[in-house]
Amino acid sequence: MPFRPEPDFVPSGSITPVPPWWKRSKNIAMTTVLVMVIGVAVYFVTRSDNLCATNTPGLHWVGPDSDRECVGVMETAAYPFDDQLDAKGRPDNQLTSIVAKIAKENQRVAGLWDGPDHVPYVKVALLTPMQGDDSTALPIDQIRASLEGAYTAQCRANECPGLPNNQWADIAGSHRPNFQLVLASEGRNETHWNKVVDQLAGMTGGDHPLVAVTGLGISVKATRDAAQALSDRHIPTIGAVISATDMKAASFYKISPSNEDSAKALKAEFSLLAKERPELEKGYLVFDSKNDNFSRTLAEGMESQFRKQIDGRRVSFIGKTIATDDGTEQDFRAAVTNVCVTHAKSIFYAGRSRDLPALARALAGRVCASDGPIIVFTCSTGLWGAGQDKKFPDYLSAHGITIVDASATDSASWIRNTVGTPAGFKPFHQAYLSLKFDPDELVTGYAILNHDAFLTAVYATRFALGSAPGGSAQPKPARQGTQALVPSTADVAARIPNLTDFYAVDAASGHFSFTDPHIRDGWPIHKPVPITVVPKDSAPHPTLYTTR
Repeated sequence: MPFRPEPDFVPSGSITPVPPWWKRSKNIAMTTVLVMVIGVAVYFVTRSDNLCATNTPGLHWVGPDSDRECVGVMETAAYPFDDQLDAKGRPDNQLTSIVAKIAKENQRVAGLWDGPDHVPYVKVALLTPMQGDDSTALPIDQIRASLEGAYTAQCRANECPGLPNNQWADIAGSHRPNFQLVLASEGRNETHWNKVVDQLAGMTGGDHPLVAVTGLGISVKATRDAAQALSDRHIPTIGAVISATDMKAASFYKISPSNEDSAKALKAEFSLLAKERPELEKGYLVFDSKNDNFSRTLAEGMESQFRKQIDGRRVSFIGKTIATDDGTEQDFRAAVTNVCVTHAKSIFYAGRSRDLPALARALAGRVCASDGPIIVFTCSTGLWGAGQDKKFPDYLSAHGITIVDASATDSASWIRNTVGTPAGFKPFHQAYLSLKFDPDELVTGYAILNHDAFLTAVYATRFALGSAPGGSAQPKPARQGTQALVPSTADVAARIPNLTDFYAVDAASGHFSFTDPHIRDGWPIHKPVPITVVPKDSAPHPTLYTTR
């Protein structure tokens, strides 16, 4: 049977004739339309499936299966971020209330701009994990406290309805512009910061620019990388609970004292105690061996300040920076054994507070307990045992253990208005209570420090508009010429290093200043570093150490 080529078959060396365009345009048009329809359908289906919710275009799901999480930017539509389940498998809803409050205030601010007064506003982002538990960078209760603190600052700056006049933030004598608090979810362990930074970078223009980013999580490499990426885009960043000394970037400022400053505060307290108890001069450094910026730089600070007392005596453990559960006594077997063998009376602990209770329990079972009491010196963001059992101080006392902590905050003492309480704490505390937040949440320091980070952005923004503390309020603006009514991101970045003396930040955790990051790497100046002792005693304390 002879070979018969198919109609579309072209013998070798031949040329397929192309029909004129008017003969093939119909097919081309139909094909083009079909491709476009399919493309649009695929786009919208994919986009819709990828959104965390249909009304939050800035939030997207990332990661497979159990690692799936909602990442991106939330503005005026509330998304609760609640992926936690209670003991009965129901949503825990720990963030629902505070996220709704923030979204509602953001809506009110937008409405004031659209209304007859045309009140201008800018945006300040809180970059943080928005989902978490005890195995992640931030537990859910610390995330909630961070949001409550930032919202308190937003409400004070915007003069939220229902907030008494004396609880407003007296910032530059000005009531403009208003502020939206943008929630920027970077993933449970800060692993998706780069996606979120790209989104934030696209928000720095227009009538309502993003002028600063606050929060930034904890002292780990991802935080520093995010701060550097934001600085590269000329966006100022203000870390709330960051304290690792190597957390540096061109436009990266911090509210907490550095680990080096905290170690200096501890040294002042130690020197006073050692006069009464010379046996404290023999110490032991117990440090986290994980590649954790916080623990590593805290160990360096301890070594620098207590070189004579440590004298080469050091032992490591593997901490639980981001792990499945808290530390156990087993982690500190070598440390306790060596402390007993060397008869050390001072332990210089360079690790995270979530592992400290395990060290205390290990020390409680030490075979050398008859040698006398022992003191653990450490540094933390808030009271050393965030979320601790309230009976734990009695447990420490029964086993001859005292913990001396150089902290960024001391809410328990400040609520009692003890000597050294920052002047800015009372109005913050009153506003916090007026907003119906739990005062017990203040113990970790996360609400206070995130409030102060947002407040710093407010100071710099209004300073950029030419206002000064105690000055007169700005006149009501016309709607035209909006750009002149709000500062740019660059304007705010230029003002933060000049928040000093007359323009210093009157915050809840202290009256502090900033200078050029190249001089002090963005750490606060004149920031108090309170000392807390658990269990409490009547031992004398030195004059409150302040950063320099």
